[in-house]
Amino acid sequence: MVGETAHVCGFCGAGRAEQLGPYWLCAEGHMNDAPPGMAVWSFRAGGAARTADHGAPLPDEREVRARPLAVIPPAPLHWLWPERIPLGAITMLDGDPDLGKSLVTLDLAARLSRGDAMPDGAVPEVGLPAATLLLTTEDSPARTIRPRLECADADIGRVHIIDVLDPRTGASTFDVPDDLPGLRELVRATGARLIIIDPFVAFVAGRVSVVRDQDVRRALTPLAALAEETGTAVLAVRHLNKSNPGDKAIYRGGGSIGIIGAARAGLLIAPDTAEPERRVLAVTKHNLARRAASLAYRVEQPGADRSRVRVRWEGEVAATAADLIAAESGAGAGAPDVSAQVGEWLAGALAGGPRRARALYEEAEAEGISAGQVRRAGARLGVVRTKVGIGKDGYWLWSLPPRPEPLPPVPDCDGGEDAGEDEP
Repeated sequence: MVGETAHVCGFCGAGRAEQLGPYWLCAEGHMNDAPPGMAVWSFRAGGAARTADHGAPLPDEREVRARPLAVIPPAPLHWLWPERIPLGAITMLDGDPDLGKSLVTLDLAARLSRGDAMPDGAVPEVGLPAATLLLTTEDSPARTIRPRLECADADIGRVHIIDVLDPRTGASTFDVPDDLPGLRELVRATGARLIIIDPFVAFVAGRVSVVRDQDVRRALTPLAALAEETGTAVLAVRHLNKSNPGDKAIYRGGGSIGIIGAARAGLLIAPDTAEPERRVLAVTKHNLARRAASLAYRVEQPGADRSRVRVRWEGEVAATAADLIAAESGAGAGAPDVSAQVGEWLAGALAGGPRRARALYEEAEAEGISAGQVRRAGARLGVVRTKVGIGKDGYWLWSLPPRPEPLPPVPDCDGGEDAGEDEP
């Protein structure tokens, strides 16, 4: 193009492939326009460490490289909802059923669609109005989602339901991380600034165990990368697990702790400690800003149609996430014995015979029971753990301990089988 400066590598003559601040890498991995000592160090499989100006790397080799921070330009942090939901990152929204979690997500989508401020008056740092992409399995788009969005005065042309069409099987379920390339294209096509995944565990690929930290992080890393690349906020909804007294709010979301670990922000919805009919949205985690104040809201039905309900926000409240969890867990008099409930569940799951430990963990997660609670319940029950096989093909079997044989009846003084009334 006339007037455009050509970028030709001074080492091998290749063109520019990646811009690194004021410097750039060619297609062969050489750094250009860098001052002395500002090289990118890399290591390729089967070779020794080198700098980018020492020989052209082979294109089919895996490379591990170290870049000085000086070549990475700082990027400003932007917010969908300032101090609560960052753009370019994952936020988890946790809460028990029937508290209006999905309704809150639709309220946010409605505000974006019509270009309004967030519930506390903060203005989203995006071009308004903006679109939302919605992944959901629990609510009908026709009978529930559209009526609720219309009740919230949404521009429903800016809220998009995501479906997956498989020519082999017909309709299918969106899978994280398998379908993320398609999601990336949908973000670009619609200009969406919010992706809602409700509930999160329903859209995790079947081979991924949501109770295994390694599985979860490998699935969420590409999702986090998509959010950062597109500058879109990802809001994922989870149910709470069954807790033990003293559990922190950040540990209460279902699945592995790796889920909230991969998120940059966490929110909790729970009944108000002062007014049980009111709900509170509180912050459980924030790596990027100070912890914002909790906000109260109610679910209201403005007309006769029960499908048309909406959120009415009522401002800040003093209750923190820790306060809400302590009240929800029933700490103090009258608290339910959660450990006993988990023990009863595990005993029932093993009543039919030995079971694989991994299957038990997955069933427990579906019931809102954490892997740690299952292990503690197993220890209290005296569960027998047996290793079957070795190496990657091995697995653990759990079974209930054998029942002791009943003692033989004690004869009375006349040799009968029943003890007499005077037996001590």
